[in-house]
Amino acid sequence: MKYNILNDFRRYLNNKYNKNTADTYYFAVDKILKNHQFGDLSEVNFGSLGIDKIKGNKNEFSAIKNGLKNLNKFSSDFKIPKDDFFKEISKKKRNFIKSKGKEINLDKTRRKINATKNDKYKLAFRLAMVSGLRVSELSQLSKKDLKIDSDANKIDVFIERGKGGKKGNVLSMEDPYLCQKLSGYIEKLNNGDKIFPAKQSLKNKAKSLGIEMHDLRRIFAITYRKNLMNEGVGILQANEATQNALRHTRFSTTKRYLFNKKLRFKR
Repeated sequence: MKYNILNDFRRYLNNKYNKNTADTYYFAVDKILKNHQFGDLSEVNFGSLGIDKIKGNKNEFSAIKNGLKNLNKFSSDFKIPKDDFFKEISKKKRNFIKSKGKEINLDKTRRKINATKNDKYKLAFRLAMVSGLRVSELSQLSKKDLKIDSDANKIDVFIERGKGGKKGNVLSMEDPYLCQKLSGYIEKLNNGDKIFPAKQSLKNKAKSLGIEMHDLRRIFAITYRKNLMNEGVGILQANEATQNALRHTRFSTTKRYLFNKKLRFKR
């Protein structure tokens, strides 16, 4: 039945991606199939889905495209056209409406975070600023994922399931206060306990402080590169190191963090 198939598909996505990505792909597919009844995916005619008539921007279409491609990998009974079909539709989609730009004030952001009374949020925000972790990654961290080096004042973070399902280690920049406080905080936790609040709670708390969670990742990128160059590292090497620290596949993505003309960074 349709309900059971979609439930199995959701479990497939959850095993492959982090929760945020899995939910994005699942709900995109669920919406497309909303008015279609079937007992088997072989009964779904791709042409009847009206993919070429769906409204939305490039990001929304990308979620639909990737969701349907994953549905095809989940079950080869669901047939999809070749990539050229999706590329042609994507060309006609618009990006998000461009904003007039924004300003990130590093000192003000730090003051707001340091004035936060709840340690769960304060420590999460500080860790994001010195590691570049995404909010979805922060919310999934447990005690066993952290190795705190109090001598070097750095934290080694293991990401079990990052963006795109990737795993790996992230080494933070120095923060003596964070190392001391976080070390004492996680001592009370069991290895499997989540350290920080859920993703949406982190975003809501940041918003109440006038902060966007992703700005903390931007702060990390700009600060990390600047520190390297202050130490005498060349521009190309600093750029490459920052790309690796952000775990970007392409430097064109990293450039949007470092050289966005509409993003003003003040210290």
